[in-house]
Amino acid sequence: MLTLPSGLEQNFDNFVYKYEEAKKVEYVTSIERRGILQRSREYVVESLDVRFNHVPETVVKKIQSIDDSSLLTKLLREAILVESIEAFEKRLKKQGKH
Repeated sequence: MLTLPSGLEQNFDNFVYKYEEAKKVEYVTSIERRGILQRSREYVVESLDVRFNHVPETVVKKIQSIDDSSLLTKLLREAILVESIEAFEKRLKKQGKH
């Protein structure tokens, strides 16, 4: 881990705060991003498991390999609405081709 001297760290914190205020955005660390992605993957798998009582390992592995939060959001909606686990698998394979 890289640390800044306390004076520079304070300057950096002030800069980030002012930037966030100006842009109305929050800074997400890479660790937080990985956590958000992992949680999104878990939501998709859990939704499928609740609906169909079983999620094939191939589907779980494919979902675990996705690093696109917008795709995971789309897949969560699909998991909630899809008529069968087989239909979800087909849609998941189709997503991989794009």
